[in-house]
Amino acid sequence: MKTIKKLLFMFAVLIIGLKPVFAACDYKEKADLNKEASYIKLNYQIINKICDETDNWCDYPPRLSWSIEVPTIDISILNVNSKFDFKVERFILTAGGIDEDATYSLDDAERYYYGSNAKDGIISFTELEAETLKQYKVEIRTSNETNCPGELIKVLYKNIPRFNDLSGSGLCVDYEHLPECEKFTFLSEIDYDDVERAIVKDTKVNKIPELVENKNLVIPLALIGGGVIIILIVALVLRSKKNEKTK
Repeated sequence: MKTIKKLLFMFAVLIIGLKPVFAACDYKEKADLNKEASYIKLNYQIINKICDETDNWCDYPPRLSWSIEVPTIDISILNVNSKFDFKVERFILTAGGIDEDATYSLDDAERYYYGSNAKDGIISFTELEAETLKQYKVEIRTSNETNCPGELIKVLYKNIPRFNDLSGSGLCVDYEHLPECEKFTFLSEIDYDDVERAIVKDTKVNKIPELVENKNLVIPLALIGGGVIIILIVALVLRSKKNEKTK
């Protein structure tokens, strides 16, 4: 009996003394993870969504009493799998760079995403506020499904354009190709003076080919006109000589 108790005691000590052993994060696994992470991309798509008084996400106070199309931006992390988790940060951009005072933070639900929750290899979220130019930063870290959990593998950056409320003004008619007149622009600040200057500059540049084209047209016409005059002069001279002989 004492022998059995002694054996049980030794077995209990052995169990308590055991420490979990995890596989090492070796060079090959790190290399494989880096290769897989190289295929992960950050992308965005501009989508107009219908906003009315029944939509809680519509943040245009007061609550609208009619339906209206509101530009939103869908942001996607592509080629995701369960070996990776993601930390998202969002920054407001100005002409001088990141505006630390204006930058607003995300809550945990918006900040952390897990590869195990990806649908068809995609994690997506919607940016409802389209009035400011932003930069998204996404840290790609290894998940607990690897032997290298929590390691920073790669950082992705993506600038997100803002809605340009001057794009619908009369000034921008026929000038939609200019950055100052695009519906979504990467310019942080635009006013009417900026639009006018851009139009004047664009008009001057586009007049140069027109002038060259006109000059190319004028030269052949001048040559043709000169040739006709020479022919007429020769004809008159010959006619004059003929008349003299007749006399």
